[in-house]
Order: sequence, then structure tokens, then C-alpha cells
Amino acid sequence: MAILSSDVLRGHVEAIILNSLSDGKKYGYEIRGFIESKSKGLYKPNEQSVYSALHRMEGCGYIKGNWGDERMGATRKYYEMTEEGKAMLENKRTEWEAAKMVIDALLSRD
Repeated sequence: MAILSSDVLRGHVEAIILNSLSDGKKYGYEIRGFIESKSKGLYKPNEQSVYSALHRMEGCGYIKGNWGDERMGATRKYYEMTEEGKAMLENKRTEWEAAKMVIDALLSRD
């Protein structure tokens, strides 16, 4: 299977990031790793896309970021989902299910 073009998932980056935060706080590089691992290497978001989305989502109140206290190494900003983010993720999941149904119907071979 081929690596997915970023265009295919462009409108879903925020939902994908929110889902990655469902199980707790993560920093940007960790989020990218989660996405790559969860997609079995088929989707590798670039750093700029992830950090732009994190900044945008923080501004909208879907996530909140806090600087960690790293005793050894670089200081990292850890992100966690807010209640608004949880509601947004549920809306995006519902929207995705509907879109998937329509796309499946439109691209079916019959």
C-alpha cells in the first residue's frame, strides 16, 4: 500500500491530533510519532503541518499547552485536550462516518 498524500487527509489533521491526545498529554514530536505509528507508516505528517495545527487548535480552545520541566534535555510543550476539544472530536468522528459512507457509495465499482 502506498503512503497517503497529505492532500487526502488535510481536512482531518485536527481530528487526528485530537484523537492522539485522547489518552493523555503529548508533545509535538510525540504526536507525529503516534500518527505515523497508528497509520502503520502510511501517513507521515510533516512537522510544519502538525505545529501549525497545534497553534491553531490552542487558539480555538480545543487543546491547551503547558511547558514541561525537563531536567535533562530540551523543554517541551505538552498538549492536552480540553472539553471543547472532546466535543469537537466527537463532531469530527460523526462527520467522518457520514463522509466515509458517501465516498464509499460514490467510488464503488457497481
